[in-house]
Amino acid sequence: MDEKTIEQMNSERIRRIEEASRKLLSNDLEGAKAELAWMEMSSKLAAAGQKKSHVLLPIILTGIVCILLVGFAWTIRRPWVQVSVDIVTANASMTVSKDWLARHSFASDKVFINNLMEISAPGLNLSKKADPEKEQMSLELKGKDIIINKLTLAADSEIEITSQAEMLKLFVKGSSMSGEFFVRQAAVSLDAGDETIEKSVNFEVPETISFKTGKTVADPVRIEFIPKGDWQIRSLQIREIDFSEEITPGSGIFEPALISGKITLPQTKYSEDLREGDSLIMKNIKKFRRLEISKGNKGIKVFFEGSVVKIFTGPKDFEKNLTPNWLEYLYHQERLTVFWGASVFLFGLLWKVRSTIFG
Repeated sequence: MDEKTIEQMNSERIRRIEEASRKLLSNDLEGAKAELAWMEMSSKLAAAGQKKSHVLLPIILTGIVCILLVGFAWTIRRPWVQVSVDIVTANASMTVSKDWLARHSFASDKVFINNLMEISAPGLNLSKKADPEKEQMSLELKGKDIIINKLTLAADSEIEITSQAEMLKLFVKGSSMSGEFFVRQAAVSLDAGDETIEKSVNFEVPETISFKTGKTVADPVRIEFIPKGDWQIRSLQIREIDFSEEITPGSGIFEPALISGKITLPQTKYSEDLREGDSLIMKNIKKFRRLEISKGNKGIKVFFEGSVVKIFTGPKDFEKNLTPNWLEYLYHQERLTVFWGASVFLFGLLWKVRSTIFG
């Protein structure tokens, strides 16, 4: 019922009240009853119209709010997403969030490391420190079963692990690295800038060569070797990880280094196989349960489980954002569905019990 109709009925009701009063004073009871009957019916109609409009307005407003909420849930992405990545890559770059000590060793017949600041091998009568104003030292070991026994990295180190053929290379920027080698049979060559020191090792008991590198930014520390058998890197705590490599050092041009793999988003049950040359970008790691880096058939195998703020994948320059929106997330939450279903059921049951007890 529109406002004009209601206004006309109110005016007519006032007129009929006056008319009923006159008829009652003139003893026209039937006429007065007719006027009262009209007023009673008009009052009921007005009340019914107002009730309908009062009910309809909340329904419309509720519908609009629901559409807006669904629209927001459809367009706004979650602030983080759980992800599981199992890939093989030629290159992996990471930023270390906590100090790290390698709890495993690598065996190789050849090892090279540069940017050394200190080196010590008491059994070889070798102890030297680099002059900070001159070029830093580099060490090369060639022999049999040289053991990289210990490696330590400080928090905020930027590391890059690269696999080329059988050669494994580890680059470190932003922090120094220290460690030690166990050498039994090997030729030792130390390039100290202004001199080259060469030693020969042939011991029953392995000699320990301790080292410490400089803290570099432009020219990273490089340690390279050909590992024997399978190898693993565990216990690294990181806050960033990237799977691309610089085509030419210093060019600033990066290309995806992925070889193969699979990505899974457990919260939305989404999974996708990754092809060689695809990009995989994970931004701002919030936390992770597991990070395993090991030898793969054609490169470096990386298994990661954790939570990231953003994740993108696909061919270069055509990456798609896999971070789910709220609607996708809620749709796949079976526990939430069970929770709300159980809540509604219990509410209905308790309401029925209340109605039965209190009439």
